[in-house]
Amino acid sequence: MAFNNKDISVILQGAINPQITPKAIKAIKTILPGAFVIVSTWKSESYDIINCDKLVISEPPESIPVHNNHKSSTNNTNRMIYGVQQGLKVVSTPYVLKLRTDIILQDTEFLRYWEAYPARIEKYQLFQHRILNYYLFAPQFSYLQGRKIPTLFHPSDWMFFGLTSDVKKLFDIPLQPEPLYSRWWVKHNKRPEQIDCWPEAVFRYAPEQYLFYSAIKNKFPNIGFESYMDISREKESLSKQIMANNFIILDYRQWHIKMPKYQALIGTIPYGQTSHSVWLESYKKYCDICFKIPWKEKLFKCLSFNILEILKTKRLELEKKFVLNLFPMLYKIHIKRKYSNEPDKLKRKMALFAKPKKQYVYPEDIINEKILKK
Repeated sequence: MAFNNKDISVILQGAINPQITPKAIKAIKTILPGAFVIVSTWKSESYDIINCDKLVISEPPESIPVHNNHKSSTNNTNRMIYGVQQGLKVVSTPYVLKLRTDIILQDTEFLRYWEAYPARIEKYQLFQHRILNYYLFAPQFSYLQGRKIPTLFHPSDWMFFGLTSDVKKLFDIPLQPEPLYSRWWVKHNKRPEQIDCWPEAVFRYAPEQYLFYSAIKNKFPNIGFESYMDISREKESLSKQIMANNFIILDYRQWHIKMPKYQALIGTIPYGQTSHSVWLESYKKYCDICFKIPWKEKLFKCLSFNILEILKTKRLELEKKFVLNLFPMLYKIHIKRKYSNEPDKLKRKMALFAKPKKQYVYPEDIINEKILKK
């Protein structure tokens, strides 16, 4: 689909960085000439240097500490939500791109994926069309004490591109009750079976989780997602299905940006993050079982996993990751021929084709472990 740039509004939301924000605006005007550029920022910012089509200035909501150490990071969830809401009020175009004020867009490669994956399951649709989303801080799991812990309902909040009506639906939510949500675990007790991926944090939800869960809970009232630690197999499955049917997650190969604050991460796939190749697996499983994942994406997934996983992976599992996933039938024929006279080795090799063991740990597993120990 060829987009008319005049049909696109771009919202840059957040604090003004004097060195980066002007470059971000200039890049948008160069890459998307004719697009309507909106900067949504705060009264306290130095916005006299900003050259955009519409400047939206608001009073910032309070920012609350989210760790037991009050000098540490604060929760800017309400600032992000409120700033985008104010920016969306002046959007009159069919499409909108939401960015941070410190993201410099490099090209429009991401737009090629707008209509690339049309299959959807109506039951799990929240938006009229999928929204394009970024991969960093859109984790599929967290890693704790040698275990993978599923992370639910967690898109990235860096970038969204979609129909204006859909992005408005995503942000048509109330602000977090504060300081209750940012300081949730100060007044609430964690159950013994709950798994705390962020033990230093005291917030109820990660910012991205509050945003997306608040948007979907009216359509899916029975989810009952109590906090970021409220994990179960059923909720994980529902999270993956809803994410697969409402977003297209693109990584650094499809969505080219510069962002000095996190530049060391851009161009990598940090452990647990949802790369485009990982999202394609969810798309195939939950939306289009006949979809064939390109071999290049399979290869990318094999080559891009973090060094931490390599160090914790046994040789046979590495063999499975690199070879079995790419050429399963050829590999099966090969090992049958090679080890036809060595039944023990053949058995070990054929075990690679068995169904994989569970990857994640859930609260019910913790309960069962404690029962077995008793």
